[in-house]
Amino acid sequence: MQTTQARNSRAAYFQQPLTETQKTEKQINRLFVFIFLFSTLSGAIRKWFIASDGLSNAILGIQLVVPFGFLIFQTRKAVHTAFTSLLLIYTIVLFILAFNPMNETVFHGIFGIFIHLGFWFTCFFYLNNKNLFEPSKFLYLFLLVGIAELLLGFVQYTLPSTHFLNKYANEDAIADVATFGSVVRITGSFSYLGGFGSFMIFYAFMIWAMLRLHYSSFLVIFLYTLGLIGCFMSVSRTPTYMYITMGLLMVYCEFGIRNFGKLLAVLAIVVGGIVGIFYFLGNQLSFVQTTINSSYENFEKRRSSNQENGEEDRRIMGTLTDVIFFPGEYPTLGVGLGSTYQGATAVWGRSKYILEYPSWLEEEPERVVVEGGYLLLFLKIFLFIALYRKLRIPGIAKAVLFILVFLFVPIVFNTYNSTYLFLGLTLLDSTYKDKKAVPDLTTRTT
Repeated sequence: MQTTQARNSRAAYFQQPLTETQKTEKQINRLFVFIFLFSTLSGAIRKWFIASDGLSNAILGIQLVVPFGFLIFQTRKAVHTAFTSLLLIYTIVLFILAFNPMNETVFHGIFGIFIHLGFWFTCFFYLNNKNLFEPSKFLYLFLLVGIAELLLGFVQYTLPSTHFLNKYANEDAIADVATFGSVVRITGSFSYLGGFGSFMIFYAFMIWAMLRLHYSSFLVIFLYTLGLIGCFMSVSRTPTYMYITMGLLMVYCEFGIRNFGKLLAVLAIVVGGIVGIFYFLGNQLSFVQTTINSSYENFEKRRSSNQENGEEDRRIMGTLTDVIFFPGEYPTLGVGLGSTYQGATAVWGRSKYILEYPSWLEEEPERVVVEGGYLLLFLKIFLFIALYRKLRIPGIAKAVLFILVFLFVPIVFNTYNSTYLFLGLTLLDSTYKDKKAVPDLTTRTT
């Protein structure tokens, strides 16, 4: 009798109507998942199923707009506005800069508002409404998609560049970027190479979140290793360096020096197990082993060649010198938002003032100065500082990541970077809600 009453009581509880706050929380988290799935799968539609440039551009346009979906919640009682004083000032400045008369068209400027504001709006919406976000509930979905992307990438790497799976949304624009030597630079489900690299940054955040949520150390190390191989297969340096940096920060922040020996022991077990599998199943897995070796060797070749010709040093130090000693005539307010964005210039043309700048002026800090001058650059620095102060992630991790993102990871001119960085930061930061330390390596369970 008591069991029946208890069962009925539980059923009655779950049948209770949701409060307005609970409804809002549910809808916000659904939108979070939708942004993740749309960003991950829309590229597959663009390159494999839709041949029309118009429809393909429409999908890319939705990608730019979809983060602003959180605006529909701004009038809810349970929701705090994303527009703090700083973000409001930044937004007003963007609208002013959008109408710079030196720009080619006003459409460049309107387009520029979306690409310059998207990341910051989503981040500040999360920061002011942390209690409504529960992204860790969908970790299994993120993990499933991540493994699927890596498996697809492995298949792509073993196929010729002319294969259907290695198609790009814009075949004419890729030239020789899609390959390195005789191997394919994998894209996963994305319509171009940068999308996959952006996803791998999110994947690193996901691995860190799994560690925070007490998943098995062996599973975390195994999944991290798979992701590293995926980065090598992309032959992309920035995502790979970011991925490795994330791994080091994860180890330092969660285990510190005190548990480093235990971590090495777990790592040795995992690596030993993998080596053992290849040893006993050598004939069956020789193809896999050869592919993995090839991925690292090709990544190292590209890294070494760019280091030898000075390209890597120019990208690292040149960004700082080009911003400090700006090689242009309009460093205060720039020449207009969206004036350097490839999507805008391809449709509406390029301002004659942009043609005055060197063709190698391509890193994000330089382009921010080109479009909005030092005014926009300094506002962006203040936004990073505000984000640093409000996130719960360890300070050393935020400092390192934000410096790298500011200098080398475009969050304005690569919409996938901005989307996945927002998703990753939100996912990891939410695991620090209770501020509980990661348990001992020898006692963690799945």
